[in-house]
Amino acid sequence: MLNHALEYANRGWLVIPLQPRDKVPFPGSRGLLDGTTDSAVIRQWWIDHPDANVGIITGGSFGVVLDVDDPSLIAGLDLPPTRSIVTARGEHFIFASVPIGNRRGDLPRGIDVRGAGTGYVVAPPSIHPSGHVYRWGDCDTAADMPQHILSMVTGRLANTTPCPDVGDVATVGDVSAIIDPLLQVTERRGTAVFAAACRFGLLLASGDIGTNQAIKLLLNAAAAIGLCDTDGITKVEREIRRGLSVGYNEEIDRQAFVAKVEARQIDRSVMAIGSDVEMALRLLKYAERDQPPFIYDHDALFRYDGAKWKVLDDHNLARNIMALDGIEYVQARTEKGISLGVVRLNEGRIRSIRNCMYSMRAKVGWFDEITPQVGFANGYLLNWELVHHQPESRLRYCLPFDYDSKAECPVIMQVLHDAFEGDHATIGVFLEFIGLCLIGQAPLIEKAAICIGRGGDGKSTILNAIGALFPQEARCAIPPQFFGQDYKRAELAGKRINIVSEVPAKAIENPEPWRAFISGDEVSARRPYGHEFTFRPIAGHLYSANALPGSADFSDAFWRRWIVFPFAQIPEARRDPDVKRQVVTVEELQGLAVTAINAAHYVEKRGWHMSISAKSSDAVREWREENDPVLAWLGSLTWPLDEYRTTARLYESYTLYARQTESAVLTQAAFSRRLKTLGLSPHRTVSSRGFIRV
Repeated sequence: MLNHALEYANRGWLVIPLQPRDKVPFPGSRGLLDGTTDSAVIRQWWIDHPDANVGIITGGSFGVVLDVDDPSLIAGLDLPPTRSIVTARGEHFIFASVPIGNRRGDLPRGIDVRGAGTGYVVAPPSIHPSGHVYRWGDCDTAADMPQHILSMVTGRLANTTPCPDVGDVATVGDVSAIIDPLLQVTERRGTAVFAAACRFGLLLASGDIGTNQAIKLLLNAAAAIGLCDTDGITKVEREIRRGLSVGYNEEIDRQAFVAKVEARQIDRSVMAIGSDVEMALRLLKYAERDQPPFIYDHDALFRYDGAKWKVLDDHNLARNIMALDGIEYVQARTEKGISLGVVRLNEGRIRSIRNCMYSMRAKVGWFDEITPQVGFANGYLLNWELVHHQPESRLRYCLPFDYDSKAECPVIMQVLHDAFEGDHATIGVFLEFIGLCLIGQAPLIEKAAICIGRGGDGKSTILNAIGALFPQEARCAIPPQFFGQDYKRAELAGKRINIVSEVPAKAIENPEPWRAFISGDEVSARRPYGHEFTFRPIAGHLYSANALPGSADFSDAFWRRWIVFPFAQIPEARRDPDVKRQVVTVEELQGLAVTAINAAHYVEKRGWHMSISAKSSDAVREWREENDPVLAWLGSLTWPLDEYRTTARLYESYTLYARQTESAVLTQAAFSRRLKTLGLSPHRTVSSRGFIRV
């Protein structure tokens, strides 16, 4: 889908992402206002939402659209050959842009117009909610809109000149009702302009005016009342755009809610008793038609979209529940007949119905039972073989490109070669770790990885590539110091990788919760305002730091859980300023995925044992010694085995070493306890206490 979106952008058409198998923008987006031809923005959209449908803003070089839902009407329209999109129910006929908005005029019912800059169409090869794939018609050029169609749309002669300021899509009364009071304002002018922009946003969403027209009118009014002179035209325009967005989103939300209630045809027949349980059952029956039942796990409701399981947004779920407000139910049965009541929903009942839906579809731990696998656009790998998508995969994420076993990533491999100074063992361990994260099996090795470097070493370049490889829904960024917090732990449920670009320098004082996540032990968590739940973490943990953090834990159980990747500084002559862009291309990411998965396959063949890198092992040892001055001091001693030395003599030697290395000095009691944990044997004579090195 990404390649098609980029192709449309190259043709100068404004592109927006739409929800998968749907015709609406993503929640939180600005809809039409997000339309762009910027390839970098478009790539990021599809990295975040690889299965998103493609929308094209009408107007400009794309043209305006005659939307015919009833195919039987097409023959009577006498249309010339023109570019078109075949939809699930009819066809979109695209004509060269003319100054009209979203209106039907005198056209027959079942035909609408989407005007210049006031609407969008779902573009091929997007997928309709019914499963139909949008496709282009036979003609690739946009003809001029026939005069008889234009006359019916505008309700006047086709050659009528549109109003240059307002445009023929908004009534003069609508605009005057907003602009005239604004011109009388003398106080709180900024607030007044913002409020007027919000009202224009409502017209924008309804297709009654274009964005540029609204901005022009509001800027002229702001200048007339002196706001541009005091605040500056840049700030004023920014506030106008913000107001347009607020008003636009408010109206779009209202229209979308009404449209969903009408289009989804939720059964509004009389209910038996109108209970929360009955309403939950009715909603599930509607929502699950022609698809697998929903799954409730990890304190979220999931639906299968044909490739993976996606979380149902609580706000969208609440809107579906709200569609049942006002439905009738049997309140009483008497000899005279049936007495009907009317359902009245409030926040409490909506929450109760939602909880009923959760309970009806609860499968606790369902997503924790996952085998080594990773999803792609063309299927998913099961037992290292590509198979078709199916609900039983339990996949929650797919990479936004096809699986190609021959794909390579030469640029990324060169950066790794330079960063690890050609050490193939370290490169291999690094790729194995990323591969284990991709297939959801990182906890099997019970290790976290940390990249250390001083800058100019390719570290940020590699982390950017890995961040781009994993979909946004598959990654998070929780530092190890925060694993004791319920809300932070909840963010890790179902994630494949936890990437933290800069680990805080403060010590990891309580590593117990962190160790549970590294080992894949069952943990509990809770989302804000949600229920407590348990899950088995599958994420790998990849950290980055300029200086390694300290730890109050000196045990082997802590230090054996680390892999350190020391990045060497790359010579200035070998640095490519364009490399950060090159490593996130689809081809490079496709090759990185295949290379890392192949490396993980070798780990499985070795019984889930990773390769060994001497450079990494040395880095862990050095880090441990720097963090543990007693261990570093002990390594500096010449102390023969089985030789007894008094505690006083040893402590004197240790304090001298600590002062020379500017390390913190432990008390003698703490020093003695530390020697015991390091395996030295305590011994007592008649006159002294000490230790024997064994």
